[in-house]
Amino acid sequence: MRLCCPVCGQGRINNDMASNKRRRHTPDQIIRKLAEGNKLLAAGQELSEVCRHLEIAESTWHRWLAQYGGRLRPAEWCMSRT
Repeated sequence: MRLCCPVCGQGRINNDMASNKRRRHTPDQIIRKLAEGNKLLAAGQELSEVCRHLEIAESTWHRWLAQYGGRLRPAEWCMSRT
């Protein structure tokens, strides 16, 4: 275990709490999450609920939509970058 607050030495972080690490998604995973999110939005869910379901931040949703929004498959994304 490590200290939560190294300055004052109070609190402890166990392994369950430390598992909230930043995670990178592959382009394929991003496109799949965007497709799933669009289906949920079309079904009437709010964006905050969709992002919670996909386990991403709303800012991430908007960034991914700007970067990958019109792309259907990762192969198309790779071709367009050349």
